[in-house]
Amino acid sequence: MGVPARQSRSAPFGASVDALARRHFGGAVDALAPAAERLVDVERRMLALAAEYKALFAPSGLALYVRRCRAEVRPQGLYWGRVFDFVMPDGTVKKYRWHLRMRRLTSHAIYAYARRWDDLEARELLRDFDRRRRELNGGHARLAVPLARLRRRLTLRIPRGRETAAAHPAVAAPFAIRNGDALLDGLWRVAWACASTEAEMLRLVLEGRAKLPPWRLFPYAATGEDGFTAVGWAAPARVLRDGRWRAGRRHLSNRLSRAKLRLLGVPGSLWPPFLAFDLAVRPLRREHARYAGRLGIVKRVGRRLAKGGLCR
Repeated sequence: MGVPARQSRSAPFGASVDALARRHFGGAVDALAPAAERLVDVERRMLALAAEYKALFAPSGLALYVRRCRAEVRPQGLYWGRVFDFVMPDGTVKKYRWHLRMRRLTSHAIYAYARRWDDLEARELLRDFDRRRRELNGGHARLAVPLARLRRRLTLRIPRGRETAAAHPAVAAPFAIRNGDALLDGLWRVAWACASTEAEMLRLVLEGRAKLPPWRLFPYAATGEDGFTAVGWAAPARVLRDGRWRAGRRHLSNRLSRAKLRLLGVPGSLWPPFLAFDLAVRPLRREHARYAGRLGIVKRVGRRLAKGGLCR
């Protein structure tokens, strides 16, 4: 029995590399969007808390300031600092801030720098500011650290033939503002490489269906629930769909071997073309698993951040 002409509905044989890459890129961005939006909200609350403290306690020898990373302009955390006057050689006085290395606001800092130890209400208000500061820093770290790790995991080596010169598609503002181009560029590079390998596997499947000898065994390509293309071996079968028996396929194996061909009853004279095709697809499958695995990690991290209550 020959290979059926009707192909699977789920096989994206007509999809281009750009369309496949955009689908993978969009899926990864959608998975990370809730965490990115929550992170932007935490950073806005950091700026608001620092402004509220300055309005209540300025001028003061104890400052609550937003620390920023050199590589990014977004807030990285709220910290306490000591403000003091420094006399310049020309006699002018400038105010400097010295970072205080303490996890919690100490009584010494309230007494020595804020000069509010005798005011019980101000003392309790300062401790409340410190409690809110630590909550915001903890929420920021639980969101920012996983995203930073993802940026490093996406900087993998990609062969020259899999690279893309096109810029990544436009992304919603909260995600783009927080992560800049580092994470987005990494996602787009990996998504394009994944789509390129999928397109090559699809081309091999089409060529294999036309060149392989007619037998109740043929290669197929389908898109799974995770959105990635999978290639395997199947046999024609009748399946019940929408209350009617239709022509379909039955999955047999992901890889072929002599033992499997013998078990399937394929004549020995037909083994070479089947084995040659399977050997040609195997390196593409390994390369594809490398890229799809990284994109899968991105989606799992996004779902875990949202499920863990950090994005509410």
